[in-house]
Amino acid sequence: MADKNNHNYPLEIRDVEQDVAEMLMKFFTGEHTGFVRVGPKGYFLPNKFKQEAANIFNMPLRSTDVFVASYPRSVYVHPIMKQRFVSENSHSEEKLKLLEQVTQPGTEQLAGAPSPRFIKTHLPLSLLPPTLLDVAKVVSRITSMALLSERLEVGTNQCESLCGPQ
Repeated sequence: MADKNNHNYPLEIRDVEQDVAEMLMKFFTGEHTGFVRVGPKGYFLPNKFKQEAANIFNMPLRSTDVFVASYPRSVYVHPIMKQRFVSENSHSEEKLKLLEQVTQPGTEQLAGAPSPRFIKTHLPLSLLPPTLLDVAKVVSRITSMALLSERLEVGTNQCESLCGPQ
């Protein structure tokens, strides 16, 4: 199903079929809300991307920005983990501030960040602001090294079942 409420986001975002999402969530255990496919190439991304897509695409860039683009990974703070962290650390203002920072959308964090900003992304360049290569500097991680680290992280068998034998 296509998302018609993309708010100034030019690419189609559609939900992944439920059976595919359930299979993927078995391998990518940090994601609990499903997945979407984005744009004509159908990039697989966590469902949460729908909320930030327009903010990312329309993000104001600075000439001092440095983007470090690398192979996709996922970090997700589950609401129950967040609640537990708050209850266990309610006495520590510093830890609560850190939790607030990690759960705040990246575009909000970047808006108030001083220059130069070093921005790590796992998104394809086509999903980032269209003026990125004209305005900012972009550094890319070598894909073969990323694949090796992903194989070590996920495990050879799971990677092969998703990607095919290498």
